[in-house]
Amino acid sequence: MEKKVAVLITSLVVAGFLIFSVMELTGNLTGGIPEGCSDSDGGKVYTERGIVTYENRDVVYTDYCTSDIKLKEYYCFGDDIESERHLCREGCVDGACITE
Repeated sequence: MEKKVAVLITSLVVAGFLIFSVMELTGNLTGGIPEGCSDSDGGKVYTERGIVTYENRDVVYTDYCTSDIKLKEYYCFGDDIESERHLCREGCVDGACITE
């Protein structure tokens, strides 16, 4: 009898853990879609001003010129937001490198 109770309790604990894990993965535990990163210009595109956002959060980063020839480029790396500085040989205007 004690063995049956122990098996039943173990089964309930495992089932609860599985349900909790599925709910967290699908966003049902936090009340929304799983969060993720999106980039309007599709990544490291230096000739187009992009806007990087993070779903379900008020996080917005826009590519911008740090000087007449340098660009601050934001992009998604998995579900994280990363950035890099890029040298624009023809110049930088309005968050994008000038093309010839």
